Amino acid sequence: MRHGPVHNFLLIATMLAMTGCVSSTKRIATQANEVTQRASEISDTADRAMAALSDPPPSLPVDDETTAYLALQKSYWLAVQSNADFINDAAAKIHIDLTKVGDTIPWWATLLKALAALGLFGLLIATAWYTGLLKLVQKFVWGLGLMIPDAKKSQAKLDAEVFDANPESPEVWAAIARKRADDPAYDAAFRNLRAHTK
Repeated sequence: MRHGPVHNFLLIATMLAMTGCVSSTKRIATQANEVTQRASEISDTADRAMAALSDPPPSLPVDDETTAYLALQKSYWLAVQSNADFINDAAAKIHIDLTKVGDTIPWWATLLKALAALGLFGLLIATAWYTGLLKLVQKFVWGLGLMIPDAKKSQAKLDAEVFDANPESPEVWAAIARKRADDPAYDAAFRNLRAHTK
């Protein structure tokens, strides 16, 4: 099957749109979530380490050197926990700030989106035209008395005046009936006019 240039253009445009528009804010939010998770894990590890240092095993000698060493290790873990909490808070602020910004859409992506919408609209119209659905919709809209061409309204008005002047004339009635059968817009205009004059 051979494809035309429009088909190829739409295929390439769709592929570019799908690969070129990755949300930066979504990536930042995902990375901030990962940072928050890692910082929480580090903070939990620091809590467990400080708890272990606060209750050393009985086999350790209880002297000034061991006590100073344990206190120093505890201060290191306290600093680690403080930094992890700071990182966790910063990641939470990133999430808050992300609600105030949006992704920048490149000009070509906006153009592709507009072209795709235009192409889809054209495809729908063409499908409706070829399947006869457009004529059905047109008849329905005309049946509501909407969007009837002015020329058809004028013809229907003139014919209604002629019919009102000669209501018994079979030639006038046949001519109007023929026009109504051949032209749905004229038929809708005539019915709408007669409904409003009664």
